[in-house]
Amino acid sequence: MITNISTRTLLSVFAVLLIGVILLILIPRNERTFKSELVSIDTSKVSEVLIFPHSKGHKEIKLYKNNKDWYIKLPNGDAEKIQQEKISQVFNQLISIKPQKLVTKDKKKYKDLMVDSSGTIVKVYEGKELSLDIIIGRFAFQQPKTVTTNVRLNNDNEVYATEGFLETTFGNIDYNFFRDKTILRYDMNGFTKLSFIYPADSSFQAKKYDNIWKIEDKEVNNEKIKKYLATLSNLQGIEIVDKNLIDFNNMTKLVLNIETDKAGKYTLTGYYNDKDYIISSSFNEGKYFRSQDLVQRIFIGQKNLF
Repeated sequence: MITNISTRTLLSVFAVLLIGVILLILIPRNERTFKSELVSIDTSKVSEVLIFPHSKGHKEIKLYKNNKDWYIKLPNGDAEKIQQEKISQVFNQLISIKPQKLVTKDKKKYKDLMVDSSGTIVKVYEGKELSLDIIIGRFAFQQPKTVTTNVRLNNDNEVYATEGFLETTFGNIDYNFFRDKTILRYDMNGFTKLSFIYPADSSFQAKKYDNIWKIEDKEVNNEKIKKYLATLSNLQGIEIVDKNLIDFNNMTKLVLNIETDKAGKYTLTGYYNDKDYIISSSFNEGKYFRSQDLVQRIFIGQKNLF
């Protein structure tokens, strides 16, 4: 009886081993080393994010947390507070990195996939601990209409494809990507008075009486003033310019003072010459934006409102 039980046990063990061997043969070698997770960070504990974008020669972008706020270190050594939505975008993109398939373990293919030193490097610190060190490489279009990006943990050999276009958040950015580009944001119905201060005798004021806007005693065109106020209510810049590189002495200055119902006064200042157009705002002090379109849309003549 003891012999029979031992025989059954041996047969069971043999069967399990045989199944294991069969599975090892049938399952592709690549799938045996497939990681289910690449990014494991606690966003509440993250203290610093370093991004080295490939498109900008791997110049460091440093984001760091001070108390509850996030800041970016500027090239001149200054620090500037960034909007929460920007750091949330970074975290959301990193957490979304999920391995779809193992692309290769062959180091000879790293360069072509841009997961060597040519790729974008992202380092995440939780305190002094490096919790993520990942290389974001070349992206590829897949069918139907999806994009994948090659990624590799810096100390691992495996290259994985992950769904998503990570280039716009990491690879093709500079420090200005994280800076607040708001020129003015306010409810258009809260504007009460516009004072345009121009050279010579071209200055004028537009003022709201109840719901009617007038220049001096003349009522302006209702549709035109609504369209203009809608423009003022949400102004966004694109290109931020270093103040030290602007030659203000050779530019004409334009000023628009905007009085509101609850927030006091905002001032928009424009500068222009035959080569350049610059605008600044008291709403977002210290920043200067280059935009011919915005200067021409904001600093209008009174004829544009009749």
